[in-house]
Amino acid sequence: MGLPALWLIMGSCYTKKAGNIGLVLRRAVVQGLQVMGDEDVDVCCSGADAPAKVACTDKNFRQNPQRTQPQPDLLADMAHSQFCLVMPGNVQSSGHLADAFFTGCIPVFLGPPFHTLPIPHLIDYSAIGVFLNASLTPLPWWPKKPGLTFEPALKPRAGLEDRGHPKWWFPDSPKVELQAIEGMEEIVTVLRGYSAQQIAQKRAALLSYRHLFTFSEKPTHPVAASDVVVELMCTYAKSSKRRGQRGIVQHPPIPPGF
Repeated sequence: MGLPALWLIMGSCYTKKAGNIGLVLRRAVVQGLQVMGDEDVDVCCSGADAPAKVACTDKNFRQNPQRTQPQPDLLADMAHSQFCLVMPGNVQSSGHLADAFFTGCIPVFLGPPFHTLPIPHLIDYSAIGVFLNASLTPLPWWPKKPGLTFEPALKPRAGLEDRGHPKWWFPDSPKVELQAIEGMEEIVTVLRGYSAQQIAQKRAALLSYRHLFTFSEKPTHPVAASDVVVELMCTYAKSSKRRGQRGIVQHPPIPPGF
């Protein structure tokens, strides 16, 4: 049996507290893809608080009291899949992206808002992932209930901007190419359009960066995440010393079209 066209166990996408945009986005996408009923598209919301209409069942994975999938089983399923959706959750980042690098499951970034892209100066994200930009108006996951608050990706500086707004959660790498979609069904259509050769190329590129998500107590070759962290800390310290004081790091401009 070949790899599924798309596989996803979404993780948490619901909270009893006032929701944030990442969880609302996840829940809306799960519900939209479930309605399509494609057998090779496996999506659900895990966790005991997940609404019944989108909650994971034994069909997705064997349930436990927490209604979550054990990490080893999750990684095994991802390793036997072609594509995995990677979207923000409670905050802009999540563990799903690192899991994708470890398993070779091609990450599909859907937004806005978009999942953060760590160390973009070292990783060619356009080579390893698929970026889908929803051009619907209004966005179906933008809540209509007044007073619903969102957890911001970064705290606003001096109240000059709302970092919780989806336009601030855009891809960190300027090299990525955003493919516009106008409906949930187009997510699967785009993914089915990739040839076996294109999938193999992205998977190989993805696995070539896997070492950047490992940690080591000693300098390693190839470079590990621990080496990158130390290098960035030293670079920042040298830069701050030259300035004589810590300056405000300006957020990059919003790409055209957002």
